[in-house]
Amino acid sequence: MLQSLNDIKSNSIDICFRVVDVLLKLLNDIINHPNQPKFRRLYLNSDVIQNDLLPFSGAMEFLFEIGFIDDGISLVLPDCIILSTLNNYKQQLINIISEHQKLNLNENNFLKEISSTSLTVLKFEDKILQSKALENLSPEDIELFSNFDKNNDSFYHEKMMLKLMIWFKKSFFKWFDTPTCHFCCSSTKFKGINHNKLDENVKYSELYECDNCGSITNFKRYGICEQLLTTRQGRCGEWANCFTLFCRALGWEARLVIDKTDHVWTEVWSVNQKRWIHCDPCETALDKPLLYEKGWGKKLSYILAYSHEEVQDVTWRYVENSDSVLKRRTLCSENELLNTILSLSQHKQNNLSLSRRKYIAERRLKECIEMLFQTKCTDENYGGRTSGAITWRLARREIQIEKFVWTPSETEIANKRFELKYSTAFDKYIHGNSIHEGWKSGVYSYSSIFRKEELDWKTVYLCREENCEKSTIEWRFDFSSTGLVVQDIKLIYTTALFNTGEVEWKLIGNNATVNLPTIENIKEVIVDQIKGSDFVTLNASLTGGSGDSAWQHSQIFRQSIKDQDYPFHICTQTMHSQTIDVFPNANNVSIKMHRMITMQVKNAQEVEYKLGETHDEKNGRLSRPMSPHLTIYKPQLTTILSITHRGTGVALSGVTAGLGALFLFTDLPTFVQFVHSLELPSAAIMSAKGLIAFPFFYHLCNGIRHLIWDAGKCLTIKQVYSTGYGVIVGSLILTVLSLAYSS
Repeated sequence: MLQSLNDIKSNSIDICFRVVDVLLKLLNDIINHPNQPKFRRLYLNSDVIQNDLLPFSGAMEFLFEIGFIDDGISLVLPDCIILSTLNNYKQQLINIISEHQKLNLNENNFLKEISSTSLTVLKFEDKILQSKALENLSPEDIELFSNFDKNNDSFYHEKMMLKLMIWFKKSFFKWFDTPTCHFCCSSTKFKGINHNKLDENVKYSELYECDNCGSITNFKRYGICEQLLTTRQGRCGEWANCFTLFCRALGWEARLVIDKTDHVWTEVWSVNQKRWIHCDPCETALDKPLLYEKGWGKKLSYILAYSHEEVQDVTWRYVENSDSVLKRRTLCSENELLNTILSLSQHKQNNLSLSRRKYIAERRLKECIEMLFQTKCTDENYGGRTSGAITWRLARREIQIEKFVWTPSETEIANKRFELKYSTAFDKYIHGNSIHEGWKSGVYSYSSIFRKEELDWKTVYLCREENCEKSTIEWRFDFSSTGLVVQDIKLIYTTALFNTGEVEWKLIGNNATVNLPTIENIKEVIVDQIKGSDFVTLNASLTGGSGDSAWQHSQIFRQSIKDQDYPFHICTQTMHSQTIDVFPNANNVSIKMHRMITMQVKNAQEVEYKLGETHDEKNGRLSRPMSPHLTIYKPQLTTILSITHRGTGVALSGVTAGLGALFLFTDLPTFVQFVHSLELPSAAIMSAKGLIAFPFFYHLCNGIRHLIWDAGKCLTIKQVYSTGYGVIVGSLILTVLSLAYSS
């Protein structure tokens, strides 16, 4: 390291940054204009020398150490000092800023990351790198992309952005998922990350192990560098880095946008619209800022834009609900983030002209004002992610499998019976001999819904996304190509409601809509009001609830994670369309309902419906009870408490009746004297008192618990169990206190 660099670092942080910024500007001018001698000459009486360098330790020494010569009136850098040497000195200056900022960010890793990225994007301004990028475009294309300010079309620039993205995706860059083995060309699987960087342009390497020979293949994750122009492959980080480089090479004002939840894209300043335009080359998406939140379903938190002139928090451009985003921003305080961004931007603009700084400040203010008004979702369809393998996109929850329509198999057509089952516990559909993995794989459409697994209560269900007021899900069944129509439909669909949660079920046919009952203990519903339909839709809307957990108060298909049964089961009996004479009246619908019975688990083959068999006939064949009893209840706290409540009620009634009968023949003092005459041990007397007191106090506590339920409180599964334990503990405490008082 040059000695002068240590002298520069000995200045205060502000002075150090100021000197480094000036020296970086001088070096950039020389590197970017290698054939213009004026940039290699610094006059001694200039403001730069007199005001920005001479007064501060190490500044002039640096110029002399890198090769500047004093000719009496100026400092001149000889032509023999090559650009690669100057680039090395430039990197050493950049390292000074990085070191100082690391010490000045209170060891907050997130703020360090922002500081580091703000330096990394300076590589976009490397004229040599920009020239190498432009070598991949024809002179005609360069002129086409660069002359947008001379075109009368007010949207010409935006058209060029889209055109560049299409070329970039289809002709230049390729998406990378997993490599093939470099030894035997077999498939590989991810093994781990190697952070030992042998190349300064490599951020880290992903390690993949061959399924066949076991050898390790590396995939290097490059930053902004020349190698990307050669490899032309990567994921969103490489795509955005390379695309942003092309934008800067074409003279567009562009900045790199990094989403903390793992995505990267570009923003380009629209000359005509006077605003930043969202450009995602991976998706060929132009000006679709809600793509990630609405289309991919990402839970966004921090989104920052970086350029050589500024750092900006642009999160609010890409979200619709800012309140929920704020709850996820926990990596640092908002003041710390703001101060860091402003400090970095100020240092980037130190060497800009006054007019340029004023322009950026006005543009930045306007941008902040625009982001104050939350982005609203339009009717535009924001689909899921398109880049990357479908399994990778599904794993990241950045794609939604939609528009799936169920159709009967050849066997079902022959038997005139369609059947579909879904298990939330195993998250799979069963349709004949086929299995569809994941609840999303069988739905026609859905919004703001997900599969929730409660590990503590060992239950699983579908419910609304957090902080979402409404979610919908829809299944579709098409019999139109079979010549068959619906005769009747037998449905099992479990619903769990808490507090004010609501679920609205609808079954829609060609000619009628049936509002299905939303009763939690329904086991089976038989619907024949859409008889004659060849197309059926079943949808559910989840709403309501109260408090912070309102999204969890309306659930469908809730079951234990160990359950073997199917909380969603639809069985459609069909018939030939020629047998239909008259369609039913859609305004006069009735539903045949049967109460749900908690039953022992049966194999699927045992519970198959038989053609023409009624519900009661099926229950008789399977020896199912017509009402619940102890032999079919699972032993659990709620069952025990319920039985105990009945038992204590019987005990209290018996004691009251017994004492009443006793006092028909004697009075209380005589009875007490009789008990004393028995001379029973004190332990026996206390036990007898306890046996009499406990049922009374238990019945009292559990009665209060039931009154709380009547008020609509403590109805969640967790609260039911908690209050149950409270009843037991409270009863024991009151019993002990009463014994202590009476002794």
